[in-house]
Amino acid sequence: IMAVGSLLCSLSQNFSFLLFLRIIVSIGAAMRMSTGLAMVMMIFGDKERGTGLGANTTTVGLAAISGPIFGGFLVSNFGWESVFLTQFILSVPVFILGFYYLDPNVVDASRKKNSGKFDYTGSLISAAAFSVLLFSINFSIVSMSTFLIIGSVLAVFILFSLFIYVESKAETPILDTILLKDPKFIFSMGTRLFGFLAGSSTLFLMPFYIQMVKGIPPDQAGLLIFPGAVGMAITASVSGRLSDKFVGPYENEQAAIAANGGAYPPDMSVLVKARQGGADYIYSLLLGYEEAPAGFELDDGVYYNKYMPGNKIKMSAPLMDDIVTYADGTQATTE
Repeated sequence: IMAVGSLLCSLSQNFSFLLFLRIIVSIGAAMRMSTGLAMVMMIFGDKERGTGLGANTTTVGLAAISGPIFGGFLVSNFGWESVFLTQFILSVPVFILGFYYLDPNVVDASRKKNSGKFDYTGSLISAAAFSVLLFSINFSIVSMSTFLIIGSVLAVFILFSLFIYVESKAETPILDTILLKDPKFIFSMGTRLFGFLAGSSTLFLMPFYIQMVKGIPPDQAGLLIFPGAVGMAITASVSGRLSDKFVGPYENEQAAIAANGGAYPPDMSVLVKARQGGADYIYSLLLGYEEAPAGFELDDGVYYNKYMPGNKIKMSAPLMDDIVTYADGTQATTE
């Protein structure tokens, strides 16, 4: 999609048609970004996930280094059409290499395991919400009346509220709304949002400022942008490798299933964010196994836990006294 859209962009004869083709290119770019990260996570696995994500961000940084410089050279010497034509040429070998050399048993493993329905309703509502939001931001200052501004803001609020409601009812939601109940999750996502707002706005506006305000030609403007990209490329790789130092308790997913009675154990870091009480909830749940009181009925394979909603849980007690031995003789208890 990106390759075909880029080729057509290079042949465009008017701005309106070029704008439409850019939408086509953007659809392909969005598909590549989301599926690309998913494939990186599948290929590298849990123990090297940080390295994989760091490598992915490093390539983004390298592209941000070479892109403005190379793009400035192309525009200065061959015109803007050459940028789209180059993108088309580079997309073809990438597609061929990915199609023939990526192992489908690896990159498709998650898709085959998670066969839930795609959340079409949530996707359409979120796309509409973000489209109205971007429209409001781009056109409100110069060409929209107060009435339209208020109407756009109201429409954005209604669409996002509808999105949250739909996701709370969806079988396989895009956004697990239970995470929105955790203040730590909201705070961490909020900081990332404002960080991206600050960084992306600077990255987007800087080329216009350098060329239109300062009058610097495109081939020199690229040289002024690349230092920030260098920092991104270096720090992403280093931080990704450092994060891999925090390894999981099992060698792979099969080992985790075998050690837990045939069931893959949940990610406790996610449960901490998703449950009211956070780590205290996990602590209480793990130590909350007791004999069921008289008259309390339990089915086969179900256990009594005083902290579990409904007091019934299918996971057997994972902790017990003396399951580990300390070298100094310390008594090993569930506490």
